[in-house]
Amino acid sequence: MGAVGIGAFKDAKADEIAALKGLGRAELEARARREGELFSPPDFAGALEAGVRARGIAVIAEYKRASPSLGEIETGVAPEEAAEAFRDADCMSVLTEPRFFMGDISFLPRMSFAGVPMLRKDFVFHPLQILDTAARRASAVLLIVRFIPGVAELRELVLLARSLGLAPVVEVLGADELDTARSAGADIVQVNARDLDTLKVDLLASLRLIESNPPRPGEFFIAASGLRDATDMRLARLAGFRGALVGTALMRGGRPRERLSEFLEGMKAPGPGGPQPAGGCLR
Repeated sequence: MGAVGIGAFKDAKADEIAALKGLGRAELEARARREGELFSPPDFAGALEAGVRARGIAVIAEYKRASPSLGEIETGVAPEEAAEAFRDADCMSVLTEPRFFMGDISFLPRMSFAGVPMLRKDFVFHPLQILDTAARRASAVLLIVRFIPGVAELRELVLLARSLGLAPVVEVLGADELDTARSAGADIVQVNARDLDTLKVDLLASLRLIESNPPRPGEFFIAASGLRDATDMRLARLAGFRGALVGTALMRGGRPRERLSEFLEGMKAPGPGGPQPAGGCLR
């Protein structure tokens, strides 16, 4: 899939942003307004809270066809099939980036029939991309701190998303990025165990991050990348995460419904995830 890293990922969005600029902000705002009048996306934050009440952690099932680290993962499952398979998830994450993840923004409206809140997962760092997302029946949009120059720019995108009815999910890798997210007013924070520069996954690092920087009142932390099974999800729950995003483990093998059922059933099994002992679980 060619060279990867932050620069390559941003470069991959150049044509998309140029096309959106060609349409103009007024046209994109009109499209978002018309779509909002025709289709009211389900509540992303509310669905996350419902998942926490149901099993102690919300499950976000991801439609993921490929990745820059693994190449092709599963292309035999159509977006509509995945939406049907993920009806029991609390929310869905839909990868729309085409070059590295074999995604497409058209997947969002194609999957909306399931009625499950959808997070658009892509490299979104321009206001016009958020306007475009609001016209695609998404309930939330991913904003990756590493792609955005500073607190002021991130805050602008967070506020724009909210004004359009989108939940901004702000992704961080380390403590400095978490500080940036908090300063920008983020309340849904996704901690990625995968470094986007090296593509290496370190689940323990993300668990340690939340232990040393526990969620503040009103914050909802989501664990992402490296969650292989229900045991990993129970560890994430024990560490303090209230949501978990799972993609590769559900998609690989072309049986997303069965794999999601295994995760949900596994969350009911005895194991890590009960009351946290004094001093934390990772020391």
